[in-house]
Amino acid sequence: MCTLKKKLCVLGEDATRMIIAEGRKVAEGMEGPKKADLLRNCDEAEILCNQLADLCKRGMVSTQCYPSTAAINCVFNLTKIFNLLNMKAVPG
Repeated sequence: MCTLKKKLCVLGEDATRMIIAEGRKVAEGMEGPKKADLLRNCDEAEILCNQLADLCKRGMVSTQCYPSTAAINCVFNLTKIFNLLNMKAVPG
């Protein structure tokens, strides 16, 4: 894998992990089903991020196989985290 592709994988992984960490911080101030839903999505996104990072390390992320199922699922979970974070930010 070329150096640029490796750097992009690392940057994407770092950004994803920052979003997951922020989701967990926000969940600390929540209760009930919303908290459980946010934490579940954070856990799922972390698992998928780990899988994607492993694919990057093995050089298996290329223009031919990307986006992989792990990447698509990770983005889906991150979208759910963003939506839950936005719900928390809106009063009421």
